[in-house]
Amino acid sequence: MDLNSIIQAVQRGKDWLLRDQITEATKTYDMLDWEKGDDEPWHEIPTPTYLVGAYYANLVRNDPRAVRANEVRRQYYNTWHTAQAGVALLEYLDYDDDPAVRNSVDLAWRFIDRQQIKEGPFKGVFVEAGPEKLKFPLEDRFSFGHTSAYAVNSYASYDNIETDLFPLELYRRTKDERYLKVACDNAVFFLEHKPQYVFMQVETKNFSISGMTNDAVYGRLAEYTGEPRFLDTFIKQIQRLNELGLDLRAQNNIRNMYWDASALMYAVDQVPQMFGLAMAKLAFLAEHTLFAQKESGVLWFRYKSPGVPDGDHERTQDGAATYAMIRVWGKMYDQTGDRRWLNAIRKAVGFALTQQYPDDYGPEFAGAFEYAGVVEYKGHKYESLRDISTIFALRGLLPLLTGECKWVEDFWKCP
Repeated sequence: MDLNSIIQAVQRGKDWLLRDQITEATKTYDMLDWEKGDDEPWHEIPTPTYLVGAYYANLVRNDPRAVRANEVRRQYYNTWHTAQAGVALLEYLDYDDDPAVRNSVDLAWRFIDRQQIKEGPFKGVFVEAGPEKLKFPLEDRFSFGHTSAYAVNSYASYDNIETDLFPLELYRRTKDERYLKVACDNAVFFLEHKPQYVFMQVETKNFSISGMTNDAVYGRLAEYTGEPRFLDTFIKQIQRLNELGLDLRAQNNIRNMYWDASALMYAVDQVPQMFGLAMAKLAFLAEHTLFAQKESGVLWFRYKSPGVPDGDHERTQDGAATYAMIRVWGKMYDQTGDRRWLNAIRKAVGFALTQQYPDDYGPEFAGAFEYAGVVEYKGHKYESLRDISTIFALRGLLPLLTGECKWVEDFWKCP
């Protein structure tokens, strides 16, 4: 686990992410029509121009639903994935001012900006259909990538708000007000018209809709604008998060705890009056995910019930969760000095370096970081790859090349 191996892993991951973006040179686009069942729901169409700049979220190899054997299919999902990829590439630019990365970030920003409704009662909302396909009223169907009513009424809204992280990171770096306006318009829409999604006042039943704290979007807006309502919102979100018990995490994939943890880390650093409450919940989530780490370094995918990993599920590991938690465990180490967190980080980094697809695996997978490996679907096995695994791997490994925090310094002191 030397410096050169991490540099190579980061560069290869970055190269894969750039290849995963839809550009003007992308001629065809894979469509998945669930209404056709398992026969041949995949078909190719000319790439819609409004998708230029977006990233593919899901890739599958040897998919039992694919038309041709050994075929890799790419599925675009939603604006949130593109925003998260943009954030990872912005962090890469802190390490290496690569012109290709800058171009990719610019394409991603133009896509995000294009997909935002600029006027009318839905001003600020991000959508995924082409402008000519929008039908009003949108109600809660902000994501055209989600298919179930459950996802439409929950994840789509949370993802919409989390998309703001990208323009907020652009604003923090450039102080260009147009980026701040995009994030403000979106956050204000949900605060004024859909507060149930901002404060998680929804019935979650067996699943926890994580992301209620939305990458600290409202906390960041409070810092950048000075508006009291944004700070009040963020404080209420942290308070609400502490009211939720661990039972709401049962059956939800572990990775989704990261969205809450990201906001808690921000509160620990930036909101002094919330330090105690945020630190308590951050420790709670960190301990829970630490319990879910296997000896190999990877995290289980989900729990059957609090504290009971679900080894029977079709996915028994989550690479994305593993890479995402590196930063959370790093924050815990910086706050406590407890070497358990550093040991967990070392195992997670070791897993990442051994689970990056090799160069002979084809351009669709080579350089990406494993998500869930082989997945079974109705008796068929196929490889599932999501862009979020490589996005989080980059964000987890890059501090080892650029960071000055205590966990990074101590990581390199130990053999």
